[in-house]
Amino acid sequence: MTAVDRANARSMAAWAAALALVLGGCSAGSAFPQDLATDDDIDPSHEMLVSDNGLSTINGLSTMNGLSTMNGLSTMNGLASANTAAGINGLMSTSVGRTTVSYLVKCALPAGHTITKQDQTGKYYTFSGSLGFGAMWESGRCDAPCQRYVSACIMAHINSAGVHVPLWIVSDARGVGYNLDARYPLQEGTFFGNIFVSPPLTYYCNGRDWDRGVVPGRLGVNQSNVPYKEIDGAPHLCKDFCDAPSTIPRQGGWPVGYSACWGNLQTVTVWRAPSTCATARESSSLSFACANGATIKSVVFASYGTPGGICGSFTKGTCHASSSASVVASRCVGKQSCSVSADSVTFGGDPCSGTAKRLYAQVTCG
Repeated sequence: MTAVDRANARSMAAWAAALALVLGGCSAGSAFPQDLATDDDIDPSHEMLVSDNGLSTINGLSTMNGLSTMNGLSTMNGLASANTAAGINGLMSTSVGRTTVSYLVKCALPAGHTITKQDQTGKYYTFSGSLGFGAMWESGRCDAPCQRYVSACIMAHINSAGVHVPLWIVSDARGVGYNLDARYPLQEGTFFGNIFVSPPLTYYCNGRDWDRGVVPGRLGVNQSNVPYKEIDGAPHLCKDFCDAPSTIPRQGGWPVGYSACWGNLQTVTVWRAPSTCATARESSSLSFACANGATIKSVVFASYGTPGGICGSFTKGTCHASSSASVVASRCVGKQSCSVSADSVTFGGDPCSGTAKRLYAQVTCG
């Protein structure tokens, strides 16, 4: 190991004691080395860059320390090796740690690649790759560009509410590119940084549609306990300071993604499926219908009882049927349109007898 490698290892080792910041889905500045990924870094199947977010905690990440060898994780060794250890501080030793591993593998390895790990009891878990932002890490070192691509991917999947939302990922990385899908029309934002250094560098900027059709836990709502932030002194919108040469397509005058932001060449831009809300008073029904042949992909929120709030920030009330989300999902997910009755029979019983109830729900189309 070179002196530089040892210094990097010590830096990453400092990254580790606390493990509990809120994130959300798979795939995290100051200026970084201007090296790019190689052709082997990215899975060439762009269709595989459809993903969903739902990562609520990165076990091993704090505002002071990064993912480190103290948690059994090292960018010096391959993910398929004795990495992500199951020791007392290892990522494999807790459920949130294993969730972190699942998103790391999902972001780093291409579709069709898997690794198997053991926890401290000897139980085996298999984790599947999907996006391929750091394919070299499967059996070798994850270098600086690899770290930044995987970091951006991880941050792009953060959802501080732990809600699963369909995403479309674009990037300057070879094999990914800037092709769009009409089912994902909302440009949410761009993520960049490095969660493997100490302190972690975790940044974002807002896209064209950051405040449209917002969903819980994503950009556009009042997120809390997320590890990323806007760069101090930087403009609010990505297009005002990120680089987008003429080779990057435009939509409505906006670049669909960016080749660099604040000197960072490894960025990930997220496009999101539209979110639709509906409400119904007791004894009536609510309906959803997706446009352009899209189908309902997920239930972001559902509550039969006394919910409150507005679309994008619905909240459960003191009265709530625990079956709300599963009932709406069973009637709607996978369909172009659906209708759900707001009554106690539909939701398996009266959650608060004698109280006027209502049904609030929010879904995504894609």
